[in-house]
Amino acid sequence: MYLMQSQLLNVQAVPLSKSEDLVRIALFDKLDYEARIKILTTRQNVLQEQLTAIQSLDVVSPFVTEVVEFTKSRIEHELHWITSLMKKI
Repeated sequence: MYLMQSQLLNVQAVPLSKSEDLVRIALFDKLDYEARIKILTTRQNVLQEQLTAIQSLDVVSPFVTEVVEFTKSRIEHELHWITSLMKKI
């Protein structure tokens, strides 16, 4: 179990992909509390950075606006989900 936990916690300097995080979250039953918090906090920080970056964009096209709004909505939804998961662990 320790080996699996260390592999799941191998958080690189490069932000984790969403699919990698979903696998980690799916395996939360195998992880201790600290590991779960680290995974969720890391993903939360990545999403906050993305949200800040997208909010600072100078949008000049209606289609760009559509993409920006869709992306913001997706990020905000995932942040809400992470907050919900933090309450469950």
